[in-house]
Amino acid sequence: MELVQHPSLARIAQHVGEILLLYRTRRGYTQAFVAKSVGLKQASSIARFEQGKSSPSLDTLIRLTMLLEIDPNKFFHGLVLPAPEDPSPTPPPLSMAELEDIVEPFRDPNIRRVVANSLHQLDDPEAADFVEGLIDHASAPWAAE
Repeated sequence: MELVQHPSLARIAQHVGEILLLYRTRRGYTQAFVAKSVGLKQASSIARFEQGKSSPSLDTLIRLTMLLEIDPNKFFHGLVLPAPEDPSPTPPPLSMAELEDIVEPFRDPNIRRVVANSLHQLDDPEAADFVEGLIDHASAPWAAE
């Protein structure tokens, strides 16, 4: 089974490879010279890096950066990656039974009063609005059975 590389990682490998190729050829170094200078056994490793087929380890990348006198910021300049997808889908709305379970403590007028007096202390206005809605729901005449 072949592992498939995430598109963002493939784009980073390609970007790093383009920079390595540019700086290596500007210096007039061969792939064999660069590989030997940074401690790699085969020049084909440099070829794979330059083609974006693989990425150097962090240690090797640092050695390449020093050998080729590459400003490390070059690896980020011009690299545009797609925005990450939202990993957390929107949860389904609460059922009426779930909402009633949440609201139950607010049916006690003393609890409603204490919570209502403390809402201004919440740092998150959305949370304060949510709790206020729970209080309103619990104190509605139709909410009590």
